Amino acid sequence: MLLICIPSGCVTPPGEFGIEGIRYFSNVRANGPGIKKADDFSYTFNRCNGVYHALKKEYFLEFYHANKNVHERHLRSSNKGGIDDKKVDWADLIYFETHGSRSDNAMLLLFNNNVDKWIGDSRDWELGNVDLEWLAIYACDLIDRDTFGDKGYGRYHRFFHGLHMILTAWNGLWDGWTTDECGEDFANNLLDGDSMKNAWFDGVSDWWCDQDPAVISAEVHETWNGGKPFLNQTTLFSDHFHGKGKVCEDIAHEDVSWIGFWWVDD
Repeated sequence: MLLICIPSGCVTPPGEFGIEGIRYFSNVRANGPGIKKADDFSYTFNRCNGVYHALKKEYFLEFYHANKNVHERHLRSSNKGGIDDKKVDWADLIYFETHGSRSDNAMLLLFNNNVDKWIGDSRDWELGNVDLEWLAIYACDLIDRDTFGDKGYGRYHRFFHGLHMILTAWNGLWDGWTTDECGEDFANNLLDGDSMKNAWFDGVSDWWCDQDPAVISAEVHETWNGGKPFLNQTTLFSDHFHGKGKVCEDIAHEDVSWIGFWWVDD
């Protein structure tokens, strides 16, 4: 988090954001662990730049990393040899773009270098213990919708350490000319005062491609209500970007009682 010093003292800007995007995957195709089908994208930086140009009007950019400058260690916990405390956990909102997939117990992200690892694994994440509140990942297939009810808490609880929400997909998010404005639309929705969830769902929607966004959130016991959650009190339904509406309090890792989940099926 940046502190800006002025004559009357130091003030914190209303919010910070960071961007990491990978368009080219030739290095991992040639040298990675048996990965041959990681196609290059065409519109990564249309979307990333859309986020940048919209949010910079009111918020501070912590960093913008592209292609081989995007490293797995940026997300990996400092407790596990990463530098998340100097990168993704240093801003309120991160927009991240790459190929995604999942294993039985983890979300997996692809990188085009092995400075650290070719594949990032959510079992190495402990997010939000510095500043990060929202992680938006434009990548396919990260949330397992079909088994969420049985395994969602154990699978996702591990990386909520003050993090409020991950905005991503349960199936596909497409790279095409009709989705090139998804980043800009998402960011403008935030600026217009939409909730974080609604900004994501509307922002990545598309008139041509079948988009499948999903959101998971950290929640406290008081909102569970015996399995009939008080939705209007949850992080999932309440959170907005700073200065644009309500923002729920950070929830300590040990106080995350359940994981909220919402999705759209086009």
